[in-house]
Amino acid sequence: MILLNCTDVEGNRVDIQVNRVYYFYSKKNHKYKLFVHSDYGEELEFALMGSIESAEGFFAQFGFVRLDTDNITNLSKIKEVVTSVFGKIEARFDDGTYVTVSRARHKKYLKQ
Repeated sequence: MILLNCTDVEGNRVDIQVNRVYYFYSKKNHKYKLFVHSDYGEELEFALMGSIESAEGFFAQFGFVRLDTDNITNLSKIKEVVTSVFGKIEARFDDGTYVTVSRARHKKYLKQ
């Protein structure tokens, strides 16, 4: 399995297996960085060599898809998909976190 070279909030290097990642997400004003949510227990940073679109293409081989403009999600880690009464779609994980899902991507990847 591939190892990702990440850094923790203190700047220490952390190597994590890609299959431990729940999702990657971007933050405004952090170009060329993705933040990693995994079973590691704290937020990690992953430096990009290109755009989020290139990361989306690369991580697709490991079962990740881009479910919204700011996240790339490991489909195998999703516990449930919930739509609120207002139409907001969330992909939820077993650790209580979630990512938002666009309607178009919901139809493409998650609709049963």
